[in-house]
Amino acid sequence: MKNNSLIILLSVLCTGLSSIVAPVCAQKPLLTVVIVIDQFAHHYLRTLKPYLKYGFKTLLDNGIVYANSYYPHALPATATGHASLNTGTYAKNHGIINNEWFDVDGKPVNSDDDTAVDAAVFSPDGFYNYGKSARNIMVDGVSDQICLQNNPNQTTDVFAISLKSRAAIGMAGKLGKALWLDSASRFFTSSKAYFAEIPDWVSQFNKKAKLNKLKTIFWKTSYPRNSAAYEFKNIDNHEFTGCPAIAGTQIPASINNKQYEDPLQRSPLGSQICLDFALECINNHLTKKSKNSMLLWVSLSSLDLVGHAFGPNALETIDMIYHLDKQLHYFMHRITKKFGKQNVLYVLTADHGIEPIPEIAALEGLPARRLMLGDWIPEINALIAKELSPSPVRPLLRTAFHAPYLYFDMTVFNKLDHQQKNRAIEIIKQYLMKKTGHKKSLVIS
Repeated sequence: MKNNSLIILLSVLCTGLSSIVAPVCAQKPLLTVVIVIDQFAHHYLRTLKPYLKYGFKTLLDNGIVYANSYYPHALPATATGHASLNTGTYAKNHGIINNEWFDVDGKPVNSDDDTAVDAAVFSPDGFYNYGKSARNIMVDGVSDQICLQNNPNQTTDVFAISLKSRAAIGMAGKLGKALWLDSASRFFTSSKAYFAEIPDWVSQFNKKAKLNKLKTIFWKTSYPRNSAAYEFKNIDNHEFTGCPAIAGTQIPASINNKQYEDPLQRSPLGSQICLDFALECINNHLTKKSKNSMLLWVSLSSLDLVGHAFGPNALETIDMIYHLDKQLHYFMHRITKKFGKQNVLYVLTADHGIEPIPEIAALEGLPARRLMLGDWIPEINALIAKELSPSPVRPLLRTAFHAPYLYFDMTVFNKLDHQQKNRAIEIIKQYLMKKTGHKKSLVIS
């Protein structure tokens, strides 16, 4: 053991934090920072290791590495992954089965939705007409349990920061303090579920950062463009990506930029701003002489946003990881300089990975193809109408809201008798099992 603040590198955190800290720390750390890189697939560390010379290298060289740690969860969703990390349970237990879903009445629900007035989200001028909280999380998490153990003589402040509300809320739970970036204003915000009013330090950061005033963003590559760090097959193939190439270019940064969605969040600047905000949180709540301690969750979302747009092997995605490498180095250096190595514990993990773009994978010789679940809905409804006697008066299945879930129209399903319900489910399962790419189909009514 090199020192009392050994840095832990995890591919997935799925147990209580205390069980991780206890074996490696002779004393409780003053500050514990859990860094969750959204969509940081396990193969990135292996593939890019020769070019990861900064933050990731520090973690790999000085930490405990769990190279084969995982949880059996198939859905790569931000809300589900972050709730799983915090609670250490499966989606069927904590209740966050996706980023969004249909409720029993057929209404769409976001994972962090809350209609209560006392969960209203702060806007620049007051409150929005919607709320956000951890109301949909059905179990306690690490954050909740740490807060419950606080007493007047010894407290641990719990904060969770992200560009995404569902990530911050999934990590903070009900008792931690969640803060996220409001895309409409580019101000960091929260809701009344966590604060009576926006803290002064948050308002001051928003005023100083002036993120809403950005005109352009120049994405400079982390290494020279002709570097071996970018010599990967199809790294410049943008034929099947969701938007034009942006790495190495200057792009408009206005909030209403339709072509690039939010360029701030979908660029290295997004992760840097999030880490800067995390440092501001630390500086306003902790000193080296503090009697209290802090657990800080930081979810870095920009890699996920880039990955969804460009896939896992594009220049933008690879270069984003190189930028994260340097950004984490600076972030940890600032913290270590202030508190000392013996007082800080770092944990690095991810909420989920990413699959290759099917068309790119096919070009590289893999038997890959794109499955469009929504295209199957009319076929399944027609098959049920043909084989089910008597057939439903209306189509049984709704259009897929989000793969891999199929949703029944419950007003139709509830009119079927028990035998018809079982037969309809069996028809769907048989249909799905005949489709290439399905290992197992489980239909729950």
